[in-house]
Amino acid sequence: MRALLALALVLAAGATAAETPVLSFRTKAQLLEVGVGSIMLVRMTEDVSGEAAIDLVLDLAFARAFADMTEAAVGQVMQVVVCGEVVVAPRVMDRIAGGRVLIAGPGAEKAVARLAVLEGREPCP
Repeated sequence: MRALLALALVLAAGATAAETPVLSFRTKAQLLEVGVGSIMLVRMTEDVSGEAAIDLVLDLAFARAFADMTEAAVGQVMQVVVCGEVVVAPRVMDRIAGGRVLIAGPGAEKAVARLAVLEGREPCP
């Protein structure tokens, strides 16, 4: 069942063949790959401790897929991957609806260093 859900998430909301994914969310059973065209807003910000972080908003299709994915992954670790590199791996505490994602915590500086990629100004190295 989980494998079918994971496959459905990748197929329903995955980056198109013409668009290389720059951002991925991975759990043991699921993968959601996001291309630049599905990132509606991305900006550098700070987390609650004042450390650099990335605030981004996914388009409607990815927002729904991400909400479904996080709902199924409550209690599990979810890797956030930018350009093939795991930048953070937080534990999912609750369903995340609305498509807004904050990449923060230890390792977030790797995502901050890839801001131009997430904005679509540069390709992944």
